[in-house]
Amino acid sequence: MVQKNKEFFPKVLVAPINTKVWFPNKDPIFHNIFSYNKIKKLDLGKYKGKGRPITFQKQGIYPIGCEIHAWMAAYIIILNSDFYGKSNINGYFSIKNLKAGEHILNIWSPELKKRIKRKITLKNGINKIKVFIKAKEMKKKRRKKKPRYESNFEANKKGIKLSNPKKKRKEKYDSDDDYNDQYDDDYTDNDSKYDDDSSSDYNEDSNYDDD
Repeated sequence: MVQKNKEFFPKVLVAPINTKVWFPNKDPIFHNIFSYNKIKKLDLGKYKGKGRPITFQKQGIYPIGCEIHAWMAAYIIILNSDFYGKSNINGYFSIKNLKAGEHILNIWSPELKKRIKRKITLKNGINKIKVFIKAKEMKKKRRKKKPRYESNFEANKKGIKLSNPKKKRKEKYDSDDDYNDQYDDDYTDNDSKYDDDSSSDYNEDSNYDDD
């Protein structure tokens, strides 16, 4: 997960359990990666360059932020399954090697109030499925405010004390802890996993990627 232009790329990273993730800093300034949830707490400290890797050993949602730049936000989703897909910019995703029959499609996005489940039935061969998200399942959008100061350091130079962005980020992530409390470890290998967009088509033989 790269840090560049004071943003994370990609915004959502999906990977299986025991994945080692690097957080290279390609900006000429310091970043400080951290994450607060009940599964694993991270604080990599201030650094430039490659940094050090983190191994994620438990499934769940890991919100990622920067202590210095409070608007930077991303998510790492760790799954105990090989059956998952991430949608591209047009909302398409693919999951291969699923058996025919009934499956539970689990859908997650930062824009959803909580994880959504949809029952789907697959036949042998290629399957195309449309998934629709109801408006009431989406979070209400808030108008974004441009930060007055890019960092605590910049504000301090002007004699202005900002609130602690790490504390704010921790409060924001409480909702993700609520999600992880509900997280079901009893998925079978036949369950398809996560999609991070609000409307998607399923194509078993196609492979889309928005990275």
